[in-house]
Amino acid sequence: MAYDVFTDVWAKAWCEKINNNESYKDNAQDWEWPLVLKMSGEPGTDLPEDRAVYVDLKNGECLAGRAATEEDLAKAPYIVTANAKTWQKVLHGETDLLSGIMWGKIKLEKGNLGSIAQYVSAAKQLVVSATKVETTFPENI
Repeated sequence: MAYDVFTDVWAKAWCEKINNNESYKDNAQDWEWPLVLKMSGEPGTDLPEDRAVYVDLKNGECLAGRAATEEDLAKAPYIVTANAKTWQKVLHGETDLLSGIMWGKIKLEKGNLGSIAQYVSAAKQLVVSATKVETTFPENI
């Protein structure tokens, strides 16, 4: 079943895929913080407002996945933001998340790049897990 990208049900499915990813578990043993992925809305498109998802990650496990609340956005130590086209490329395996950050296509809106850089392999596996969620994107992005 396909889920609309960055919605509550999509986030829950992503959390499940993370928990089924042995490579993530192996590479994220020391990862102990939540993460928010945010998709910038674009007026005049089928995505007029921002969408964000929150995953609570600890020691190689996803404890929860959901649509991000205002509290999640305020408290999450890491927020990664991009427009819908960029997220579509990331989730289709056409753009690497960390390369996107380095090239400025993806923004680390909140958090320390140096700290997260220690977990490059784990971050890549989070993306691999996301690519396994059957996803639909807004049409005219």
